[in-house]
Order: sequence, then C-alpha cells, then structure tokens
Amino acid sequence: MDFFCRAGNGRMIAAAQLTLLDIEGSVKEMERAVKDGCRGAFVTLGALTQKPHAHPDHDPLFAKVQELDIPLAIHVAVDLARYHLSRYNWSSWDFRDIFYTMSVVNLGTIEALAGFFHYGVFEKFFRLRFGVLEAGAGWLGSFLDRLDALKKTALGARVPLKLKPSEYFKTAMLRFGRSR
Repeated sequence: MDFFCRAGNGRMIAAAQLTLLDIEGSVKEMERAVKDGCRGAFVTLGALTQKPHAHPDHDPLFAKVQELDIPLAIHVAVDLARYHLSRYNWSSWDFRDIFYTMSVVNLGTIEALAGFFHYGVFEKFFRLRFGVLEAGAGWLGSFLDRLDALKKTALGARVPLKLKPSEYFKTAMLRFGRSR
C-alpha cells in the first residue's frame, strides 16, 4: 500500500492501478495489493491493447475483482487519440487545447463504459462493484437513458443483458461504495 495512505491514519484509501496489457500480471498484482491493504483497483482510459476495456480477454480480471469483493473503476486519463474511436483526424487538434482534453476525457470514458454493456460484463459478473472516477456525472443520466432506449431495439436485443443498462449501473455503483 502506498506510503501516503499508511501515514493517513485511515483517512486515505489505496487503490491498485492495473494495466490491461497483462491481465494475468494484473490479477496477481491485484491479489498482492489487496493483501497489502489496497481496497480497490482501477484502470485508466488508454487502450494500449486496442481492445475495449470490457473485452472478454479481460474477464479474468473482472472475475478476480468480483471474487476479492473490491471496487473496480475506470479512471480518466489524457491519453493518445489513437486509443479512441476515430471520428476525426486527430492530428488537426492542438494537444494543449482544453477542448481536445475534454473531448478525449469524455469520449474515452463513454467508450470504455459502453463496452461494459456491449460485452455483458455486468451480466457475467453480477456482483461486480464498479465505478467511474473523475469524469463528472452530468453526462451519465442521458447516456444511460439512451442505452436503455437502445436496449429495446433490434440492435439492443443483440447485447447479452437481461436488465436495462441503467439497472446494472445503479446496482454496480451502489456496491462500489460499500465497505468490505
């Protein structure tokens, strides 16, 4: 556990930062970190593997998080545009521009979260404690409303979810803050 958290006399909580580049290594690191006192884990938005955060190749990580009964979060990061869906010619953006930063943070968070519904992660790992960190929340209600509406369409019927996306998210978020 982090030196600063140990010195905080219980006022700070350590969370392990994991990578999606090495799922087996991240599972081992998470086990080690929890034994050392970490009470959660997170991954950042960068998709170095070029697979969505919720891709089935990452299922062993979600299974271990659920087994350890710790929260997992996606955490914003200003990362390279090539990790995001290509809608624009990103070379035309000034990387020091606040609008670039906001679009990468918001789009990246939405892309990552959408994958958890697309791949049915909350259905497969129903006890998963999940959250989104430092991405604001104003966009979340309309995002979940839209996903709920899409669930009712032919396209949404192809997604492996029994409940509405908002119901999964609500229960995962309620479990997120629960103490162990």
